[in-house]
Amino acid sequence: MIISNPDLAIITETYFNFDSKSQKDYSICNEFIHTSINVQHFLTYSTPTIGYLVFYITKGQGMVYSEYELKGLKKNDLCIIDLSEPFYISSNDWEYIATHISGDSVKAIINDFYENKLVSIEDSFYIERQFYLINHFMKKKDVIMVSSSVQKLLSDIKKNACFKEENENYTTPINQAVNYIEENFKEKVTIDELANHVGFSKFYFIRLFQSKTNKTPYKYLMDVRLDYSKFLLKISNLSIKEIAVSSGFTSEMNFYQNFIKDEGISPSRYRKL
Repeated sequence: MIISNPDLAIITETYFNFDSKSQKDYSICNEFIHTSINVQHFLTYSTPTIGYLVFYITKGQGMVYSEYELKGLKKNDLCIIDLSEPFYISSNDWEYIATHISGDSVKAIINDFYENKLVSIEDSFYIERQFYLINHFMKKKDVIMVSSSVQKLLSDIKKNACFKEENENYTTPINQAVNYIEENFKEKVTIDELANHVGFSKFYFIRLFQSKTNKTPYKYLMDVRLDYSKFLLKISNLSIKEIAVSSGFTSEMNFYQNFIKDEGISPSRYRKL
């Protein structure tokens, strides 16, 4: 796992590894993370591994990117990420709790109820308590209680979760525009197109969008493209030109200009960090 700006992030991690028999027989928690972020921050899992990341937002909002999809997350949202594929998480201001779990029973439970959708937790107390207990028993190296707590966490998620249908969370015009950007950022997207999509005049749409998101529609689009390009720089062997095209930029030069303006360094140098 790669964490940007680690000196500015409040991070506590507990590592707890078991032998192969334990991995097979129990629900295993490999690491526990509780993080508060108020700067540009990302997590990248660039090497596929076994298990799942249970990722729960307690404050703020952010994004989860994979090669195939993008999900917006806000307070009380939870997603379960299959770690067999690389992914990237980005936010400017949020707090979250995450735990990396694995084991045969974990896979069976998750496959039984989870359908790769965002989950909104209706009663956060039980979920946060199970995260706490997992961390508590990991520190004590109590494999039985860790396993029990992981299974109870998944049970509580199933019981307290409201599974969101696609686009359910995008009911206002601005959220519709945000959703449109996040689904189509790899293609050519214009401000006129966004305004027409939500039924507003261009200038009213820009003012309204900025008042709700603190960004212009163009800045929001560029941020989504840049975040995705950073993901590709870390997990792929694509050339800079290929990444520029895959991220929706009109040219390699346009990509370089926007990237340097945002990061202060070139994409090539960023890739080596």
